Amino acid sequence: MTFTVDTHHHMLPGFFWEATEGDDPVGGIAPPPWSRASALSFLDDAGIDVAITSISTPACTPATTPQPAYWLDGAMNWPLS
Repeated sequence: MTFTVDTHHHMLPGFFWEATEGDDPVGGIAPPPWSRASALSFLDDAGIDVAITSISTPACTPATTPQPAYWLDGAMNWPLS
């Protein structure tokens, strides 16, 4: 039996996307809407047992909203609880 781990699983909740990307996505392509359910479905379909989340580009530092980066960084844990 194998145990598969995704060691670089991106999560992009709507509030993070709006704060960091808005109407100008990095690379010019907007990803599909993220949800906990869609992420779990993807992992199940791919046969992945565990995912280690990674904040996606551009990270929290260049946030385009007035919220400080530390708030945005901490808020990324909310969808996982």
